[in-house]
Amino acid sequence: SAWSSANTSALEHTVANITNNAGNISWNLAQGYRCNHTITENTTFLTPTGIAGAGRVIVNLTQNSGSNYAVTWESAWFFAGGAEPTITAANGARDILEFEMNTTNLLHKSIMQNLS
Repeated sequence: SAWSSANTSALEHTVANITNNAGNISWNLAQGYRCNHTITENTTFLTPTGIAGAGRVIVNLTQNSGSNYAVTWESAWFFAGGAEPTITAANGARDILEFEMNTTNLLHKSIMQNLS
């Protein structure tokens, strides 16, 4: 089925290198479906390249100590009711977002917030 993740299990466990250019995050999902990012400025996750088939995508965000920045998402990232979650605005706070990828979009499934 279109939502089967059987062929993507290796990528679901691979942490991709992401690029931050002036607060814009570029991510090639063909390199891995997980990313870790320390937020050092207001940040926008651009539409990733390499969206193909199904799989679980994990975004692990940490607020930089002494800073409280916002995160926004381009149109390929879908959230229930169209409402993007507010990332925890506390020094060193860590949030983990989970998405389900289909052939064109990333659908938000869950968020764990303010982990320490």
